[in-house]
Amino acid sequence: MTRDTKATNGNRDPSWAGLCRAATLAYALLAVVALAIALTLAQPAFPDYTDALLFFAAVVFWGAWAVVPTLALLCALGRWRTPRTPRAQSVLLWLLLVCCTGLTGGVGVLLGWIEAPSTVWRATGIAAMLGLGIGWVVTGWQERQALIDAARTAQAAALQARTHPHFLLNSLNVIAGLLPDAPHRAERAIENLAVLLQAALSDPHPWPLAAELDAAQAYLALAQLRYGDRLVLDWQIDCPEAVRSQRVPRWCLVPLIENVVTHGVARRREPTTVSVTLRVTENQLTVRVGNPVAERAQHPTRSDSGFGVGLAAVTRQIVAAGGTVQQVQEAGWHWVTLTLPLDPRNRA
Repeated sequence: MTRDTKATNGNRDPSWAGLCRAATLAYALLAVVALAIALTLAQPAFPDYTDALLFFAAVVFWGAWAVVPTLALLCALGRWRTPRTPRAQSVLLWLLLVCCTGLTGGVGVLLGWIEAPSTVWRATGIAAMLGLGIGWVVTGWQERQALIDAARTAQAAALQARTHPHFLLNSLNVIAGLLPDAPHRAERAIENLAVLLQAALSDPHPWPLAAELDAAQAYLALAQLRYGDRLVLDWQIDCPEAVRSQRVPRWCLVPLIENVVTHGVARRREPTTVSVTLRVTENQLTVRVGNPVAERAQHPTRSDSGFGVGLAAVTRQIVAAGGTVQQVQEAGWHWVTLTLPLDPRNRA
């Protein structure tokens, strides 16, 4: 069984790491260009267009040399030790921006590129005021991301907690029945149950696809012990080893299989096929779970009333990760298909 290994990188904060992306640098440089245009238009009339163009180029050059070192230092500090609160991070961002602006201006004065030192003070003051606004925006964005992450974590934890209580007692009863005559099968069942409990009690953050598949197989193994020949498993996993290390939302497959067993196998007396297929095409993971459609009772049972709860929670997790979830009934089968984008950088 694959153990859940959570990749850590010191105290690095994912929201802080977002400032280190190429897109952030591009947006920052666009902001510098916009500021240069505004300052150029705000200046008194230039003798000719050449002077205006030179002023614009100087502001862009100066701004770029202030922004690029700021972001580089932020990324370096983020990889080493990130301030824990968004406000502390914003203060650090403001200090770095002001210092980099003043230092680049000072170098320009020493090299003779800037004639009036007062220009450096004015530019530093502008950077200080802009830094306050940028810090306020960054703080709000990070706090919002923290709330979103907390909500997703709570949803995932609730989904994990929902899956096991009604299944745990049945599994323990099956294991107790196996102990006298088939101790080896009982030992294997205990190992599978331990895998599920470990997954349920650990943190609800994303984990490797291999761990999710292990949890799904453990669940099906315990269900096989309970339902015997009534459960026919069609397990088709076409997944390279490199993809198995990709991180996926925790508990995105087990609830779908639980629904298939509860609303397919448990409601039929004849052998019922549980189909689980997994395919990787280009940069996309596709998982399809299905079962023959059983006739629904006139009065929904307790299990029926919770049928949509697990699927809704899984859908929220998958959509938050950039994927999709679809339900369809065809040829007497009910299918749930989920897709997830794969990122080569998102490895365990």
